[in-house]
Amino acid sequence: MNYVKFQEDVDDGIEPDEHSSKIDLQELSLIIDLTQLEGFNIFQSIYAIHFKGFSRIQDAAIYLQHDETHRYVQSSNNCGVCNKDREFHLMIDENSEKIVAKIIRIIDIIYQNQQCCVCYLMYLDKDLVHLNSEKHMICLNCFYNYLRQSIEDRKINNIKCPHCDIPIRDIDVLEHSQELYTKYIKCHQNLEIAMNPNKAWCPTINCNSVIEFKQLSTVATCAYCQIEVCKRCKQRAHPLQSCEENLQQVLNEWQENRDTQQCPRCKIIVEKINGCNHMTCQFCQHEWCWICGSDYTSIHYAIFNPFGCPALMPGWIRQKDWSYVKLIIWRFICFILLIILTPMVVLVIAPILCIAKLIQTRFYRDKNCWIQACLLIFAFIIGIALIPIAIIVFAVALVPSIIGIIVFYYDERKRLEFRHQTALSRHFQQNP
Repeated sequence: MNYVKFQEDVDDGIEPDEHSSKIDLQELSLIIDLTQLEGFNIFQSIYAIHFKGFSRIQDAAIYLQHDETHRYVQSSNNCGVCNKDREFHLMIDENSEKIVAKIIRIIDIIYQNQQCCVCYLMYLDKDLVHLNSEKHMICLNCFYNYLRQSIEDRKINNIKCPHCDIPIRDIDVLEHSQELYTKYIKCHQNLEIAMNPNKAWCPTINCNSVIEFKQLSTVATCAYCQIEVCKRCKQRAHPLQSCEENLQQVLNEWQENRDTQQCPRCKIIVEKINGCNHMTCQFCQHEWCWICGSDYTSIHYAIFNPFGCPALMPGWIRQKDWSYVKLIIWRFICFILLIILTPMVVLVIAPILCIAKLIQTRFYRDKNCWIQACLLIFAFIIGIALIPIAIIVFAVALVPSIIGIIVFYYDERKRLEFRHQTALSRHFQQNP
């Protein structure tokens, strides 16, 4: 990609002189090295390289560190070159305002065209990512780490550029790293098999065969190790057990000290190591509650939601400690407490608001202690008088609030289901 000198977009009225706001590739490289390797700020680097004409970063660094005879360049409160007060300088640059204006313009242009959007460091064009022959404001190292983390987390459906959110194609991953491309394709294959109800990995250890089920068959045989596999749970065939019983037996053998579940959508076994109880499957992006297994909504853990898991989001609350009966009792208790505590809150909210509003006023803070005490008592009495109004407001808003919560709950379920279906459709369209 050919490099073009930075051009001035607008005329700010500054008279042209020997130093313009255009910098070439060599100057840009020196400015970036002086800023990132020597630790000077961008203003100092531009002044030393572009305005003083140093062609080596060592000479520029010596000038910025030790030269005490340079002219005073007014920038903010101190000199923009050495960050010292005006009294330390023997001469004052009469063109300070022009120089600062041009440096600021150069800084804006560099930040707009050469700064990585992730690490916020400046790079040359060759060190920035180019996708489909277009430059993107993310450096090669950050882009590599972004791809690697996305692949390790199995978030490979519709990967987007961190800079502009355009989809990253398979060829972009291949051009950037052969190693990551191999892992990327492997993850896609694993996801396709996991989401395909007619395919499954052989559950035998060290057997990487893919088993294909016939349309009406519930059991298939692995061509390599000859074991039979159940189509529904994708485990060894279990003619004398249900899928739930067989899966529980398999999990009990594998996870004596592990906290695991099966994704409700794609049946992948998920292990929870830490974090909250809001889970997202890395394969199919399905979101569910680790406690009860229900689809996740944004109000699932709300204290007022008797259909969810009120206040059970923290990660230290484990699923194995909550049986179905215990969860139902907990939901009932939270609902009853909500009914009991809500009227109490309505009764005290008016006095509390009146007192809080009074304390915030300057009129209250400027008074003596005994006058402040009287004012607090007066505010409390006014709050008591406003309690009937608070009760009326609460009663009027109660029914619409309940209706709104119910509507929101069902709309949220529909929205999540649509998002899941859209994600799966996009994946299979991109990977037919």
